[in-house]
Amino acid sequence: MHLLRRWLIDVPLIRASQLFDKSSSLPTRILPIATLLSVFLAGCGDNSPRYQLLSSSMAPGLIGPTALGQCLNCGTEQTLALETLRPEFPVRCFGCGGKCWFRGFCRNCDHQCLLDPKTLVPQLSANTFRSEACPQCQLNLELRVSPGRQVKPEPKPAKFARFDRIVLENADRHEIKRIWALPGESVSIEDGDVWVNGELYPKSLAEFRALSVPVNHWGDGSKGWSVEGSLADGSSTAETNDVLELTAGEALRWQYLKPAPVDVESVDTSQWLTPSHLDDDWLHNQGISYRPARVHDYAVEMVFEPPFEGLIRLRCNYRGQWIEWDVQGVSNTQKGTHDTTPSSKNSRAAEQQVSPMLAEGRATLACVDRRILQHTDMEQRVLHWRASQETEPHFPPAFTQVEIRCLSGRTRLRSVQIHRDIHLRTDAPETLRSPVSSWKVPLHSYFVLGDNIPVSIDSRNGLGMVSWDLIVGSLPADQDGGQ
Repeated sequence: MHLLRRWLIDVPLIRASQLFDKSSSLPTRILPIATLLSVFLAGCGDNSPRYQLLSSSMAPGLIGPTALGQCLNCGTEQTLALETLRPEFPVRCFGCGGKCWFRGFCRNCDHQCLLDPKTLVPQLSANTFRSEACPQCQLNLELRVSPGRQVKPEPKPAKFARFDRIVLENADRHEIKRIWALPGESVSIEDGDVWVNGELYPKSLAEFRALSVPVNHWGDGSKGWSVEGSLADGSSTAETNDVLELTAGEALRWQYLKPAPVDVESVDTSQWLTPSHLDDDWLHNQGISYRPARVHDYAVEMVFEPPFEGLIRLRCNYRGQWIEWDVQGVSNTQKGTHDTTPSSKNSRAAEQQVSPMLAEGRATLACVDRRILQHTDMEQRVLHWRASQETEPHFPPAFTQVEIRCLSGRTRLRSVQIHRDIHLRTDAPETLRSPVSSWKVPLHSYFVLGDNIPVSIDSRNGLGMVSWDLIVGSLPADQDGGQ
């Protein structure tokens, strides 16, 4: 206490007197200023409250407590929302389809090991599981749990906008939800989409990105990717420093694969994954029981290694029809020499453009809310999808597929990411069911949902509308992240 008093009171007073001592050297006179400034800043520290995430209802942007697992086949690390953990349910790797065990440890001797989910026994204390005896000290091993991250809300603004994340008081705890409908609006959920005042709400690309769920990423070892052309044998001769080079006639293909409903110990590894259409199944939710619903909307984001001078064609299937999009690379020396005026003609699937769109380093195709969003770092287009009235000569498969083909020149791909849209459900987690699919939002209230729809309790199924008085703050997007 004496030392603290001397540092906070006596020392600043002594050094403050040195400010007016002209005989002191310049460094001696600057030091008191720095000391006084540090004391002032310490007194004005950030005292705003922080909240611990207790669930994964806002995942994948905000992750709550998780169990840490690892695939026994490929070694890929995997997480599972702790509130969904059921020891009787097998946990599968979404990379290879193999079986996952969880990380465990001994509190006594700090022995580390992998635990079979079947051996886990829940304890009375929350978020605690024990397993078999430690081989070194014979005490029970425990499941290693990663706690939910902490978030710091900002003061609530004068009014909220759609898709803002809010912090609200619910009973004796604070929860984070996202606003989907504003005061006075009518909102309904149909086929996974939100309808506001009787019309399908068209999300922008920025809104889609904020709500989307990552599905696959070329380059991280995930299955489902293949190269057609001179690399059809699957060799990596054109891959250097995590960059894939495609020349004319070559293509990178992706097909959505998910763990097949098989016993991995009794079948060959080639049967662990099966082609599928996109659905709202997610590796983080494997411990809960719900029937996955088909997801139509998704996006393909490409990052090119400069200089990008080739011509590529992105082809994907959307709602039973093929969507094609040509992107022309433009190097720094070529910029300004192309005519970017688009010409259009009708297509069975969308009002697709005849002229390729120009890109320097990035290009994104998003099939969202019955629209085709085409964005590059140089141009943007929004096309309206419509169902085909004609018979497709080559009807696309029911499984979700993407093809990136180099038509001319040379294309070097640094990254390709697949994201799917959030799929809204009207049923509640586990056995609770809510047949209601439309609501009227009262004045001074909001219709809110969690981002992790299958596990969230929100305005659909128990929380009800959230009044303005229950909201204590907002959560900016820069606090996204996992554990």
